[in-house]
Amino acid sequence: MTETAETPPLAALTPLPAPSPVGIGGWLILPILHLIADIVIFVLIFVQAAAPQMSPTIAAPSGPVLPPAPVSGVAVAPGPSQGEFASVAFLVFTAAIAAYTIYCLVRFFQKKEQVPALMTGFYSLIIAKAFLNLVLLNIYPELITGPGDTPEAVRGIVRAVVSGAIWIAYFNRSVRVQNTFVH
Repeated sequence: MTETAETPPLAALTPLPAPSPVGIGGWLILPILHLIADIVIFVLIFVQAAAPQMSPTIAAPSGPVLPPAPVSGVAVAPGPSQGEFASVAFLVFTAAIAAYTIYCLVRFFQKKEQVPALMTGFYSLIIAKAFLNLVLLNIYPELITGPGDTPEAVRGIVRAVVSGAIWIAYFNRSVRVQNTFVH
């Protein structure tokens, strides 16, 4: 068939390719909400952990209660247990994740090209934190505050692994992610 004045050229009939998605939108809103929610949760954890230390203590009328004095005559206050050390270490780890989360959020809004790697690290840390929580509960039973703590820790691992698998894959394969984080 030859082109005539009535038939348009073949190039004019081919549709233009759809524009690639660019910018923070679509599914990228959910990781932003996750980062913000985690920061709020971390702040609440810190406030809850600091609350017993910030509340005023009421001493008995006779003064503080000390354990019986050893033979040398010097009273020694009991030290923190290993479970308390583990709890503090877990809180420090949580603080490090909170700082990393803030860093990820800032880089996210700056649309830096390192965001996919940062988010992979973020979800990996969330998975590691969930596993560490369960391990600490099994090693130090004094950290268990109720009968639902261990099953909740297992559910936390499942949630972290499933969401991590989904979002790590998304950040490594999404066209929107590749087009958005280029600075």
